[in-house]
Amino acid sequence: MNSSAVGGRRILSVVGPHSNCGKTLFVVQVVRIFRGLGCLKISPASPRADSGDASPAFWLEEPARIDRRDSDTGRYRAAGAAAVERLRHHGGCLPEAMALALSRFPLAMPLIVESSSAVPLIDPVAVLLVLRWPVTEMKPATQSILTRVTDVLINAGQEDTATATGLGQVAQQFPELRPRYCWRVDLRCEDLPEALIRRLGDVLAATPVH
Repeated sequence: MNSSAVGGRRILSVVGPHSNCGKTLFVVQVVRIFRGLGCLKISPASPRADSGDASPAFWLEEPARIDRRDSDTGRYRAAGAAAVERLRHHGGCLPEAMALALSRFPLAMPLIVESSSAVPLIDPVAVLLVLRWPVTEMKPATQSILTRVTDVLINAGQEDTATATGLGQVAQQFPELRPRYCWRVDLRCEDLPEALIRRLGDVLAATPVH
């Protein structure tokens, strides 16, 4: 599956080295800024316990689970996403699973896809890597697509005052990482920089809410 196979969709891939690095905080901010975005979260999962030996290799979560307020997808919905899906999968079925998940979104709807494993399948317009400094872990799925990262966002707290030093340390730690753009923001309490908002508008061809 590549960009032509997914119908020329405008897709921003959001990836991270591990959980709790700030991906959800970032996506929530983007959804609040731009109208009409779809969000697809992709997660590996164990076989469904309620299906016995007939457990499917992949499935889309039910709306009631997607909309739970304590879930990432619930936060996307509450922030104003036009459509939200969560794909669960196990085994080697991701290409087939992606085709099903993408079919749930209108072709013209710009999408944010949160998944490292999906990047080679969908050929996104941009791949944004969210890092929380210091980086102590890099999951294999993200390590394998670092050369495709176009943007790095360092989710840095107020204690991180030397942005350039942080980016230099990231480059030393992951020499295959060659982003075109680097950003720094404390996603817990700061808005996205205006330059990044303009960049996202170009990537998604999306219109700001205000």
